[in-house]
Amino acid sequence: MADVGYLFEGNLMVARFQNGVFGGFADPLNATKFELKFSGERKDRISKRRAQYGQAVDSVAIPKPVECSIEVDSAGDAEILAMAVMGENLTVASAANATVTDASFTVLALNVWLPIFGHRNITNMTVKKTDDSSLASTNYAIYNFETGMVKFTGGVTAGDVVKLSYSHHEEGHIVTNSMTNSLIKSRLFFDGKNLADGKNVTVDVWEVAFSSQATLDFMSGDFMKVPLTGTCNTPNGKNSPFEIKNY
Repeated sequence: MADVGYLFEGNLMVARFQNGVFGGFADPLNATKFELKFSGERKDRISKRRAQYGQAVDSVAIPKPVECSIEVDSAGDAEILAMAVMGENLTVASAANATVTDASFTVLALNVWLPIFGHRNITNMTVKKTDDSSLASTNYAIYNFETGMVKFTGGVTAGDVVKLSYSHHEEGHIVTNSMTNSLIKSRLFFDGKNLADGKNVTVDVWEVAFSSQATLDFMSGDFMKVPLTGTCNTPNGKNSPFEIKNY
């Protein structure tokens, strides 16, 4: 047998179960960690006989579930971000331009940014007071049209109600909700290659019950990494929690 070490490159694919059912893998991720950790407990029966005191006369090893840890820095798959925050993704379709006319809006305070009814991509906005007189555009500002927030700097006081008229539209996007799951079950597939001998290796982890260990620092100055840690389960029809193939 040749003396060859292990140094792998490879693609990690994740399939999040939907309603407890495997539905196919997403595109491969750039994984910076894929670890399977073994542990167990040993129970020893210790002799107290003369001339044997302190020696083990029986030993039993009780394995614990295999722990799986992954870490990815791929941002293209929104499902990974949802897993990191133990949540779900909601796809919001694009919507055509809509017009709002004379909608009542309360000025909560001056010189603060106020969301405009949750609408985005605001254009052609005008503001009127309750007497229908126009509020000069120098008395308010739009933070940016995409996020849809307005700041009032004068011409009104805190608590006043004004009338907003504008157009807006919704661009298609994904909303990620957080903390809607206590565990996230997934299947993993690693398609790798041992750089030491050029041989291929695959690892199929049938089911992992993940919980998030993520710290999402949006301003770290480095690429964000998403860590997930969980327990490998052995599903019905299998006799081990994962399978490794070398070829």
